[in-house]
Amino acid sequence: GKPRSLGAAAFDFVLVDGRARRFCIQEGFGLLRAGGLLILHDAQRTDYHDALQAQGAPVFLTPWKQGQVCLLRKP
Repeated sequence: GKPRSLGAAAFDFVLVDGRARRFCIQEGFGLLRAGGLLILHDAQRTDYHDALQAQGAPVFLTPWKQGQVCLLRKP
């Protein structure tokens, strides 16, 4: 089923990779339980930074040439 059918705060971990990442950051963060973790692949792309910051305080791991990862924890 679709994630929405599971209800809010259903996951401890969400991985965002692929298309529509800005939308998926917002939707995925809403599906996290308190203390849950959202991970964004290709976080070096600045197009996603405002969407991450709108949800909390993103932590960018050591930059790689490609595929940097960002962690976003739900309080």
